[in-house]
Amino acid sequence: MRRRLSPLAAALGSAAAVLLGALAADQWFQHGIEVTWRALHEDRVVEVDRTVEHRVAFPNQHRALGRYVQGWNFDAWGVPSHMPPLDARIRARITVPPGEPLLLRAESPNETDLLVDNLRANEPVPPGTHDLTVYWHGPLQPPGTVHWTRILPASLELTWGTDEESLEPVPPDAVSLPADTADPARAALWIGAVLLALLVGGAVFFAVGARSPASARRRAAALAGALLVLFAIGLRVYDYDVMPEFRENMDELFATWNGWQLLEDGTTRGWTLWPTRYTGWAEVERVEYFRERPISVVTPYFEHPPLFHVLVGAAAHAGGAKEYLHARLSDTRPVPIALGVLTLVLVLLVSRRLDARGPAPLLAGLLYATVPLIVIMNRVAKEEALLAPLAAGSILFFLRWRDDGERLRDLLLAAVLAGLCPLAKVPGLVFVPVLVFLVAQTGRWRAAAAAAAVALGVAALLLVYAAAVDWNAFWFVTRDQATIRSSSWDQFVPFFYDALINHNRVGRGWLVFLWIAFVAAALARSRNGMAALALPVVGYLVAMGLPSGSWHYGWYLLPVYPFLCIGAGSFLADLWEEPELLRGALFVLLPVAYAMTFLHDPEWVRSPWSNETMRRWVGAFVIAFLLPYGLVQLRRTRLSLLLARAGTAAALALVVALNAFFVIQYEALYETHHAQDDLTLCKTCEERGVTAPSPESGRGGSE
Repeated sequence: MRRRLSPLAAALGSAAAVLLGALAADQWFQHGIEVTWRALHEDRVVEVDRTVEHRVAFPNQHRALGRYVQGWNFDAWGVPSHMPPLDARIRARITVPPGEPLLLRAESPNETDLLVDNLRANEPVPPGTHDLTVYWHGPLQPPGTVHWTRILPASLELTWGTDEESLEPVPPDAVSLPADTADPARAALWIGAVLLALLVGGAVFFAVGARSPASARRRAAALAGALLVLFAIGLRVYDYDVMPEFRENMDELFATWNGWQLLEDGTTRGWTLWPTRYTGWAEVERVEYFRERPISVVTPYFEHPPLFHVLVGAAAHAGGAKEYLHARLSDTRPVPIALGVLTLVLVLLVSRRLDARGPAPLLAGLLYATVPLIVIMNRVAKEEALLAPLAAGSILFFLRWRDDGERLRDLLLAAVLAGLCPLAKVPGLVFVPVLVFLVAQTGRWRAAAAAAAVALGVAALLLVYAAAVDWNAFWFVTRDQATIRSSSWDQFVPFFYDALINHNRVGRGWLVFLWIAFVAAALARSRNGMAALALPVVGYLVAMGLPSGSWHYGWYLLPVYPFLCIGAGSFLADLWEEPELLRGALFVLLPVAYAMTFLHDPEWVRSPWSNETMRRWVGAFVIAFLLPYGLVQLRRTRLSLLLARAGTAAALALVVALNAFFVIQYEALYETHHAQDDLTLCKTCEERGVTAPSPESGRGGSE
């Protein structure tokens, strides 16, 4: 009887835990503001968008920019030549706690008008619940601005206090939505919570009710993988239409524009940085898009292959775009997000192939799901978003072919996926010889020849596409793309330490750890096991690095991250099974300690007043987390092993929480910690009187 009831009890308990979590989240959803975003069009004020904001403060301009650009009605108002001024109306209910009346202010560098119960809030507001209205006005782009990433600060925060000197931020739980405002996010929360409770409850029922421990472990691992995928989706979807900001990487627009045009009439079109190079080869037009300086658009467009563009173009059509300029990132970014989640699944499957037992697959997936470099870049509509799952999928089917009886269908699928890589991005052609080499390494030469024939046959579709559009223009542009950038002996070095989210230099601690852990895990494997990880990474770095030369952007490493995470997952599994000081120090001092950086104001950290405090905090952190590894290194006992594993679990939980914090707060951290890796290096420079690099010095460009 107990054996029959225990799965049911576990399932009901798990489902109840999910619903209790949703109930706690619902408390947050009960608070927020309604914002109506307006603009002047043909001498009349139009409503651009109406949103519910559960974060009641605006730390900078990014959310406002996203609301205007992603909510703009292109069909009715056309494509604006510049960013309209900020004109927002904020409505809410605010509850003043019992006690003294409080002064209420809307702190902003812009113009604000604050009304309480439809009256100007000149006097202290008495305790109780009141209607709040704020009118928020100001420029989002000054005249003549041409830089893509740094615009004007446009922030707003509600404050209150007994007098002007005691003003402090209004807590979010004091602000709630107006009674006549519906919140679709709150309804979605409960629908998702019920579905998740059913999923988790059912999965736990089957896992606990398994007839053997091995079956129970497999089912538990499948459940953990499914929950990890859901967590990854949540992190990637949060603020996906706001950050990265739409001007930060213009390549997203040419992918979307070209894809829309391809599906519309079969022609190609995209913006370019070097229009003068196309003289005699292409038609160049100048178009306006939320900026005063027009953008150069060329037809035909060959700077990138069409496969990924077709996917985001289809999303733009589904979103209702009637012209290529009408495509919104809010419609097209779900495509790279879906591809990023697919890549996470492939990371779990490939890692399970290479580490059939133990926690390595889930640890690899946990890294891919939460490392902010990967999470935020997974939102970006770039060709590498498709190249990553194609490359990882090719390796997965190769491993299936190698390890499961050399089935022909697995080899053909591996070859087809490798052949599709150059249709996503030309350097992806390298995954064809990588696959052929891996197959040949097994001694199956006929199979290697078959894989080469199939993969090259699929890759040849790019040449068919080029011939159908403009053969001569294709070769001219492809040659120009591969040779326009300067080369140097050290051009590969940045791939190993220069972490970037688009152009923002941030994430060095995460990237360096992934590389070290990957190399350590790969070298610990057998020759064949190491090749399956190392060859795709080395091959792609060479293929990407040679033509890119001195240019380096955050999306370049997207096809490498799955393999780095697989290796790093194995590294962490080894740390769990055999704790020791060196591995523990690499984990604690690189990704964990680095993630702590974003809990502090960088201006304070770089000031002399922080030295003593920071030294105490950092010292206590390092001692607390490294001491268990030192003890197990000194003497391996049951207690020391238990302490070391507890320390590893604590460090894992901490880094996942900190990574999630970074992703959720990236709207604000983009400004406060912009180019953080450069600023960190220059703390001592400032102390010596040397000027640190400005956060304004981000690089622009296209690849």
